[in-house]
Amino acid sequence: MQALDKDGRLVQSMRTFVQAMPGAKINYGVCRHLVPVPLPDKLPALTAKVGADSAVDLSWNCSAKLIGLTFEVHRATKPDFTPCEATRIATTS
Repeated sequence: MQALDKDGRLVQSMRTFVQAMPGAKINYGVCRHLVPVPLPDKLPALTAKVGADSAVDLSWNCSAKLIGLTFEVHRATKPDFTPCEATRIATTS
């Protein structure tokens, strides 16, 4: 479906898209809000391997349930530390 915007330009209507999303509605002139991504019921198992150069390789199985999530990697000298900006060494993308 097509329509004209306030300046008379031809634009694609969102009605078809919204109809496919139960409970959705069009809010004209309003930006979309970012909705937090829900955490999966079970996070993937983390595997850590130490290489010959003492580098640690972290890996986990990817899944569609992880799309949009980022994870932080923290390091400290003591066990059971509280993660903070000072201990964060990487963020996944």
